[in-house]
Amino acid sequence: KNSIMKGNLFSNKFYYYILIISFFSFGCVYFNTFYNAEKYFKEGMKTIEETAIGEGDDIPSKAKTQLEKAIHKCNIVIDEFPDSKYIDDAYYIIGKAGFYRSEYTRALKSFNILIEDFPESEFVNESKIWRAYTQFKLGELDSSKFILNELLFQKKLSKDNKYLIYTALGDISLEQDSIQKSFDYLDLAVENATESGKRISVYNKIINLAKKEKAFERAIDYLLLLEKQSDSKTVRKNARLKWIDFNKRIKNYDIILQEIDIMLGTAE
Repeated sequence: KNSIMKGNLFSNKFYYYILIISFFSFGCVYFNTFYNAEKYFKEGMKTIEETAIGEGDDIPSKAKTQLEKAIHKCNIVIDEFPDSKYIDDAYYIIGKAGFYRSEYTRALKSFNILIEDFPESEFVNESKIWRAYTQFKLGELDSSKFILNELLFQKKLSKDNKYLIYTALGDISLEQDSIQKSFDYLDLAVENATESGKRISVYNKIINLAKKEKAFERAIDYLLLLEKQSDSKTVRKNARLKWIDFNKRIKNYDIILQEIDIMLGTAE
């Protein structure tokens, strides 16, 4: 009788341990899946930052691949672990990654789900801005502009949210050929940027716009700011070469010659 009781006790303990191990294994799997999604997304954004000074809005193919991997991992979290606490995070990453990959329909769907199904999420306010920005990219210019201006006057708006709104309004103004307004909004975006990557992104927009408008003095100023902000040798070198090019266009030859002498003496 005692042997049977001991056997049952052992079985119950063994079953209990298996349950505990299974629970923690399940938690580790979905956490690792989401962790990898975050990692791929951050790597993609870093690749975009390190290849600044580009023409247009297209991102490098390497970044597209990294962001697609992030989306894939997020979809696994959503499909296989629908009750996990990272579901709203997953939709948020899919939305932003889709936006940067110019997959605006995918991005809009993800932001809509997050806003409608997860109203208590910490990402709701920012997702409303991203949704309006995405709608602009899909051609809904007037309604997007109206929504962004409404969101701008919300109480307790964070600097990050202001940065995103001003960046979007800068793009919209450019689409409407309001060049000075676009410069003004992008300058406000810079003022509210809390990270170097965000500042670099806006500097690049301003430089490309200044080049298009032949406002070379403005472009030169922002190239210097971008160069100071970046820790990438490639970005700094490309910024300095563009700085020389723009100075040539306004015939600042003495400054260029001085700069070349300095450059020849550096390791880079």
